[in-house]
Amino acid sequence: MYRSCVKRFLWAVLPTLLGCQTRSAPPVVPPASSSLVSDVEQTPASVPDASTAESGPSKLTTVCSHLALESADLLEDALANDEIDRDRLNRDVTGFLETLAKCHPGEGGAWALVPLDWIAGYADFDNGDDEEVWVEGAVRLVHIDAQGQRMEQREAFEVHVRTGVEFGNTKDVSILATHDYDGDGVDEVVVVENRGGYDQDHNTYAIYSRQADDVYFYPPTDAITINTMTDYDRDGALDLVSISDYWAARTCFDMADGQRIGVPEVLFHAGSDGAFSNADDTAQRFLRAQCPAPPGELLRGGKREWELAALQRIACARLWGSDPTELDRRIRQEWRDLPLSDKQGDDACKMPLSTFTDFAAIEPPVVLRPTP
Repeated sequence: MYRSCVKRFLWAVLPTLLGCQTRSAPPVVPPASSSLVSDVEQTPASVPDASTAESGPSKLTTVCSHLALESADLLEDALANDEIDRDRLNRDVTGFLETLAKCHPGEGGAWALVPLDWIAGYADFDNGDDEEVWVEGAVRLVHIDAQGQRMEQREAFEVHVRTGVEFGNTKDVSILATHDYDGDGVDEVVVVENRGGYDQDHNTYAIYSRQADDVYFYPPTDAITINTMTDYDRDGALDLVSISDYWAARTCFDMADGQRIGVPEVLFHAGSDGAFSNADDTAQRFLRAQCPAPPGELLRGGKREWELAALQRIACARLWGSDPTELDRRIRQEWRDLPLSDKQGDDACKMPLSTFTDFAAIEPPVVLRPTP
């Protein structure tokens, strides 16, 4: 009885899972460049026209449909548990299920995240009155070319979803966007791993590419730590934002280890040659927005977490061409003049002097100049 209910539910969400329609002529899927981010308009899904209906589905569409059906079967087996009522399943898990095995079309084919195995059930993670739904398993990134040939990533992503739990650790993965960064006629794909839980919400971004017989990290990003992505210049290609590769700090009064922030953040702009630059005009404009002018006083106490603003002023001074030796001298002088309450008080992060002098020694990616 329950399995029939689950079947009805899964068939209800299959139209979304089958969101991979492509045009049969020509066989290459129209691009869906860099959508699905907050500051980029989403590209509408393509709708088969009359000629497509007459000629039948393309090979790519057929494979995408099979992926969705395989995914539905795996999920039905995992969720076929009499303890999971259908109403809770719809409310808590529907949004996550709808992303699985859904093809994301682009130049040269489509990308999808395909479930490998799942287990599911109920548990009381927060010691509350109600039990929560949990789903655990793995998914693998797959590229399907215009001829329907599949190429799978060798490593799989682990997924731990504890829906409705504020404090339980969770991890899921999704496709953010597709874009042909290197201009070879096959879209790369942006994948984001979402990690959540008590005071540890953060995402990990990566770009993958298909070449010949393998799916792998996009080489121009190998040396870049991607903390978030944005289409800063609105050219249709997501740019990379790093808070780890130059000036990174942690907030002081969050739980666990504090939230990691960039002071300032650094943009790696996506160029037309497939590479990313942290020093071109667009990247400089991004830095200039955070450091509009050379700072005056560096260590300015008196406020909660004043140290974070001080670290950013030190980084901005380097961006505007301050000599590191002279900057080190200024920091030590201002440190001596700070009242003890700013160094050790309740509103202080209690950072040592070395934290500030170490920041001054970091080489900036570029030196900013006054605009004419």
